[in-house]
Amino acid sequence: MITTIKTVLANIGKGYATANYPADPNAAKVPAGFRGKIEYDPKKCIGCKTCVHVCAGKAIRITENADSFDYAIWDGSCTRCQMCENFCPTGAIHMTEEFHNAYNAEDAYKRAIYEKIPYLKCTECNKTIKPLPELVAQEKLKGEHVAYIERSYICPDCRRKKIAKDLLSGIAR
Repeated sequence: MITTIKTVLANIGKGYATANYPADPNAAKVPAGFRGKIEYDPKKCIGCKTCVHVCAGKAIRITENADSFDYAIWDGSCTRCQMCENFCPTGAIHMTEEFHNAYNAEDAYKRAIYEKIPYLKCTECNKTIKPLPELVAQEKLKGEHVAYIERSYICPDCRRKKIAKDLLSGIAR
């Protein structure tokens, strides 16, 4: 008992032993590389579904429609494994340092991310194709490969025909 009283008296003047959270939201710091909530940038998404296949919690879903694809992330199912970020070829998914995961039951659906990303039409044959976002073309191709950027608005079949035609015209010279 006396030992306990000595310990209490010794610690009274030392201040808080823990962060004053949630009263002071800035008091809680996270370590570097902390895996928090998912942030999604639809301007970078190409709809490749790699994230869907690697998601351990099955928190990501892509539904294809006639004129677009719907992208959904359910935050409540996310295991914070970071596989989606690691495998995303365009960097459309990023883990933030946001760790505030407590919410009211009525706010559960507000925690999900929903995006509708429209398809493009092939400039040659008018088929529906998935987009190559301009932002991705600039970041990944770094302004090079002008022919690829020009051909990103045509479907794979028309692209193959155009490349074959260019190759044949180059060989015929």
